[in-house]
Amino acid sequence: MTLRDVIVIGGGQAGMSVSYRLSQRGFDHLVLERHDHIGHSWGHERWDSFTLVTPNWFLALPDHGYAGDQPDDFLPRDDIVRYLEGFHDFVRPPMRFGTAVTGLRPAGDHFALDTSSGPMRARNVVVATGFFHVPRVLGCAADLPPGIAQFHPYDYRSPSQAPDGAVLIVGSSMSGIQICEDFLAAGREVFLAVGDGHRMPRRYRGRDAFAWMFDLGMVDKPLDPVTHAERYAPSLMLSGAHGGRGLNLHDFAARGVHLCGKLLGFENGRARFGDDLNAKIAQSDEAGRAFKAAVDTLVHDRGLDAPVPGPDNTDEGGVTAGGPYPQPEAIDLAERGINSVIWATGFACDYGWIELPVLDPRGFPHQHRGVSGIPGLYFCGQHWLHTFASGGFHGLGGDPSHLASHIAQRLRAAA
Repeated sequence: MTLRDVIVIGGGQAGMSVSYRLSQRGFDHLVLERHDHIGHSWGHERWDSFTLVTPNWFLALPDHGYAGDQPDDFLPRDDIVRYLEGFHDFVRPPMRFGTAVTGLRPAGDHFALDTSSGPMRARNVVVATGFFHVPRVLGCAADLPPGIAQFHPYDYRSPSQAPDGAVLIVGSSMSGIQICEDFLAAGREVFLAVGDGHRMPRRYRGRDAFAWMFDLGMVDKPLDPVTHAERYAPSLMLSGAHGGRGLNLHDFAARGVHLCGKLLGFENGRARFGDDLNAKIAQSDEAGRAFKAAVDTLVHDRGLDAPVPGPDNTDEGGVTAGGPYPQPEAIDLAERGINSVIWATGFACDYGWIELPVLDPRGFPHQHRGVSGIPGLYFCGQHWLHTFASGGFHGLGGDPSHLASHIAQRLRAAA
């Protein structure tokens, strides 16, 4: 059995980026991809109207940035796949498709891997399997009445997939609010159980929010190694669809969405909600105001030439203030015609196949910029691995180079 210098697990944008940096250094390596083609998770695990929320200029895979003529637009789902296919053709990684890794364990001075293509061995292993592993659904899903259709963003495609009638969307972070937009555009009645999403203007003072986030140091700021608070921060209420929008709960309410507090559970055909709706909305609004205030301070301190901020509705569209809103304690699903539930409740990591003491209590790997405490074991492409951008198309410009350098030092030391 061949003992390889490096095996990379995962053939998405992170795995291919690591492969590119390893190839530049002439390292023998193999990339294992469980699916049979490039971009599977983007093309088959995203809904039809899905777009990136980061502008096209944010696409910065190693030596393969965005080359189109719409840098301020947002790449739709199928174009994301084409971008990755183009990166694959550029990198030409030594990739083995259709190979799932089911076990990883120490074997003396190297690692042993159990795969669907047979056992393998490597001196170094880079886990680049992303961070959307297992759809998370609340336990109360089992208490829904029979006949209620249930979907997660993982398997949701479009409103036509759901039976006629109203829909209850659980969660108001990035996926939940974008799917809410989908159902509104289809003329469907929507009930939204509000979560922890943070409001953010799509554009402010003439620039996209992500351009300001760069200047504010938010994109490349390293993760706090002590608290890891950023890793669990609420996601941003943004959309890249239809030219990009900043979404907010006041606008949804004005457009007929029934806002509810945190879903507590189901009982006798009724959905029960907490009394935290207005507190959640206030928290979201405050996050948006704080961001704008930070931009205003930056403009003032640096003497930047930026348009004077206009009314909120010029930055985000629609109604941007309102309330307080009634907080229903319970809703009878049948009376309100709710025939579908969308569980926009996120994903959980699943590294259970790694037979090594490398995970923290929440299931994230113990690591520093992808280098774990176990010699030869690395991670790449995970949300907040090192910075806000580590899990996206921008952060993969730097993290793979860091890992390749560390692997090079380790291989030289062992030579």
